Amino acid sequence: KGDSIKKIREESGAKINISDSSCPERIVTVTGITEVILKAFTLVARKLEEDLHNIPNTNLPRPPVTLRLIVPASQCGSLIGKSGSKIKEIRESSLKGATVPYRPKSTIPSVIFADGQAYTIQGQYAIPHPDLIKLHHLAAVQNAPMLSCHTFGPQSAH
Repeated sequence: KGDSIKKIREESGAKINISDSSCPERIVTVTGITEVILKAFTLVARKLEEDLHNIPNTNLPRPPVTLRLIVPASQCGSLIGKSGSKIKEIRESSLKGATVPYRPKSTIPSVIFADGQAYTIQGQYAIPHPDLIKLHHLAAVQNAPMLSCHTFGPQSAH
């Protein structure tokens, strides 16, 4: 019901907007003075980290909390600095991580067909999808590439 984001808005004093949910990644826009924005980002990062720690133990390594900051290209020069000196300074003093380019994920679902069952790809998992007709129609309308897989049992000659 938006309780978490309401709480973060109240605690930070920032104006926070979250883009619509039609994409696998959503843009969180935080507006305010620097101190308010920093407080909001801290609260958001803590909430994401808390959620990661509440995932049932699966013996898989938990991913780090990642926030992507989208900056207008016209302002990137001052962030990068001459010959990359400013961004290098920022990395050395705080981030210590590799640069990961932002590549928005496709809104067209990845679909795998295997043994007469359709699966949609969500993260690292293939989730069974009950509506084959709807998926075929979606692929045809959006001209989406679809991967068809066939598995053969022990009786197969292949």
